[in-house]
Amino acid sequence: MDLPIPSLLLVAHDAEKISALRRVLAPSTLAMAPLQVSATELQAIELLQQQLSEAPVILLACAAVDEESILAIRRFHEHFPLLTLLVLADHLPASQAIKAIEAGAQEALSWPELTSSSLERAILCASTRQKCLNEQKLIEQQQDKQKILFTESQKLAKIGNWELDLNGNILTWSAEVFRIFEIDPERFVASYESFLALVHPDDRKLLDQAYSYSVKNRTSYNFEHRLLFADGRIKYVHERGETHYDAEGKALRSIGTVQDISERKQAERRVSEHSARYHTLFQESPISLWEEDFSAVKLFLEQLHKEGIGDLATHL
Repeated sequence: MDLPIPSLLLVAHDAEKISALRRVLAPSTLAMAPLQVSATELQAIELLQQQLSEAPVILLACAAVDEESILAIRRFHEHFPLLTLLVLADHLPASQAIKAIEAGAQEALSWPELTSSSLERAILCASTRQKCLNEQKLIEQQQDKQKILFTESQKLAKIGNWELDLNGNILTWSAEVFRIFEIDPERFVASYESFLALVHPDDRKLLDQAYSYSVKNRTSYNFEHRLLFADGRIKYVHERGETHYDAEGKALRSIGTVQDISERKQAERRVSEHSARYHTLFQESPISLWEEDFSAVKLFLEQLHKEGIGDLATHL
């Protein structure tokens, strides 16, 4: 497969290095590569800031991989972490080559040993490798974005997800489940038993029976229960789940969601209390009560007012 020819940016203040690089490139496919030259690292950074879209391969020429060269490599990557950078050193023992790569260079080459084929191979391999790393970083960034969006959407909906490994009795919660249960993830060892301990004592046995029944009979798990906190507060949650089995029918893991429905329960209770109050008022009152809709009368009076009739008695 033919690889695209990258553009090159040589950072060198020595004119001889520029000529030497052109001579080395001449016999290779990189002879046609666009080549720019900057005398200093700062000039190179300014140039890159003006034309980032081209993303050239940086060739950093130096006498040796000393402290100054290491700082230059790090500054390049600080400004342009996705660019490919190669070091071309006059003197390059193995220990210095390792330091250059640890600082962020993709490759380190020795000027005296530089050949057309070695430079071409190093540039193409380094740029291809960096391209793959950049693509992987973009994928990871997209995945991180999706995780953030997922976490925020769960927080807005007050719904979290969980997974129970039935072989190891390992319970995994999303961040929202910890928020709903008001538990510090760093101080809580999640297991089925520790989860049950958080459930209201009056609901604990029924919940355990409902879950066990769903696992045994391969049915979905759907249950509302309460959480009782140390300060006496109560939350209502709605659990949904299902269990996965192996080829022999052995239960392997259960997955599901838990949603905080406390606000809905409070609203339902208020409606129920209002209904009960009005029922008592209308059904058990010793005097006669009735309800009438006066909206038609109101419209009639408004129409008379529009017609200039202010005294209803004279009109009648």
